[in-house]
Amino acid sequence: MQNRIIFIFFFGIFFLKSNIGSSQQTDIYNFSADKLTYSQDNNIIEAIGNVVAKNQEGKQISADKIIYNKTNQLLKTFGNSKFSDVKNRILTADNFEYDLEKKIISAENRVKYLDNYKNVYYFSRLKADDKFIEIIGYNLNSDLNKEKFQSKDKFNEFIE
Repeated sequence: MQNRIIFIFFFGIFFLKSNIGSSQQTDIYNFSADKLTYSQDNNIIEAIGNVVAKNQEGKQISADKIIYNKTNQLLKTFGNSKFSDVKNRILTADNFEYDLEKKIISAENRVKYLDNYKNVYYFSRLKADDKFIEIIGYNLNSDLNKEKFQSKDKFNEFIE
């Protein structure tokens, strides 16, 4: 009986670990670049030149240079940075920082966000979750697709 309980306990731990591991698989990015280096000491990937990073969820990040710290799950882009997802939402900026653990993107300098309704928003800085449900932006300008833009307040009347 005691062996059976121990077996169930270890099986439960193994099952829990395998489920946790598989749920984190979507945050694993595959990198391609002209030059790719990995430092085992620091657990850092540095990719330079035509860098593209893709994950299992269809998120794609491209830039001139990407530094990814695997330990703290922080991905930094430098130059011609672009983030896109399967819903055709696109974020471009000179550079951004993506916290994979918190799922937060912070972008700076010439920030442009294109939503899935083809509305275009321009910011000097932006901070958003990676599904773009909540966006905090600074110095906003926009080009709105009035046919598809919807708001639940009086803002629609203002833009017409």
